Amino acid sequence: MSSSKKAVQVKVDDCWKRIGVRGTKECPELAHCLHCHNCEVYSRAGRQLLDRKLPAGYAQVWTKLLAAPEEEPLPGRVSILIFRIGPEWLAMPTHLFVEVLEVKGVHSLPHRSNKILRGLINVRGEMQLCFSAGTLLGVDKDLSAEEAIDSKALSRMLLVSMEGEHLAFFANEVYGVHQYHPSELKPLPATLPKETSAYSKGLLHWKDCHIAVLDEAIVIKKLMESIQ
Repeated sequence: MSSSKKAVQVKVDDCWKRIGVRGTKECPELAHCLHCHNCEVYSRAGRQLLDRKLPAGYAQVWTKLLAAPEEEPLPGRVSILIFRIGPEWLAMPTHLFVEVLEVKGVHSLPHRSNKILRGLINVRGEMQLCFSAGTLLGVDKDLSAEEAIDSKALSRMLLVSMEGEHLAFFANEVYGVHQYHPSELKPLPATLPKETSAYSKGLLHWKDCHIAVLDEAIVIKKLMESIQ
């Protein structure tokens, strides 16, 4: 055995494993210590381990690591909320999202509701416009409130706000928040629905799939135009 390995070896009497709380509990010291953690033998063993000599090169390695300059995070990173509509994973900036809601019943608007504008939902006493972003983006249809409740799907409604406009839309699944740098965006593939491509900034590789990062200004503008 090398001298460096011998230097770090410490003989410790781990009596707490034999006759202490982790063993037979027959140690007479338990009568007044109650637990091995309160015993001087246990404390002395801990000090032995902490006071043992460092292995050769240990201090040098950590000195080098701690002295190395910290990597500064890449400036300009963007926080996004990732969600799925139909088969497509999509994302928009986190700051737009007011709340993630359970699927609610939609109240249709007489002579105004259409495939994109679904109607109104009640959010704590306030009526908010509800849309089908899936229809706008050309992906599989969103679940209606009734379909989501019947199938017990993990669908959600996302309430967003931009320039004073509040609106909600269906999402079949919500993953959560992620950060990326715009330089990570890749060109949009031809396999993406043309409507989704028209409203996207680029494609982001995430885990084992790809996310279409939406151009939030265009998406919300188009959703609001469906009211007219």
